[in-house]
Amino acid sequence: MNGEIDYKKVLEDLRKKRTAIDQAIASMEALIGEGPSVGVNQVAFAEILPDTFVGQTIVEAACNFLRMAGRPAKSTEQISDALSSGGLRVSRESVASLLMRDSNSTSGSIHKVGRGVWGLVEWYPGVTKRGKKKGSERDDDNGKSEQPEAPGGTLTKEKESPDAGQS
Repeated sequence: MNGEIDYKKVLEDLRKKRTAIDQAIASMEALIGEGPSVGVNQVAFAEILPDTFVGQTIVEAACNFLRMAGRPAKSTEQISDALSSGGLRVSRESVASLLMRDSNSTSGSIHKVGRGVWGLVEWYPGVTKRGKKKGSERDDDNGKSEQPEAPGGTLTKEKESPDAGQS
């Protein structure tokens, strides 16, 4: 041995131990009838087995984890830790990147609730994928509705003509 410490392996080992401790705490809380402790990494780890997410994409696994854990929305750290506990080799950066991509997709299942905080679209029925409330138009400061993109990719605004509303 050359005396160098493999910090990635140490970190991985510590995360596994943290997960085991979180599971033990959750089990004890359930046994004595207390609700779960509030903490950044305290989520439904008791339901996550070492192969829970094996064979799933990061987004599929994240959606499944969010359904298992329930509301409130979870942080990138919580989701990454859960996916790692469930058998996926992920980094927080890759999880954040793929969740952001999915949240920006009109057909995605993930909703970005805040910076680094994610929920399921189905939890927020009044919000569409683009952040608009259903049934409403997003207006600018002048009260003019934005129109779909024009050729060339720029937004167009309705122009008010002097004879608007007259026939």
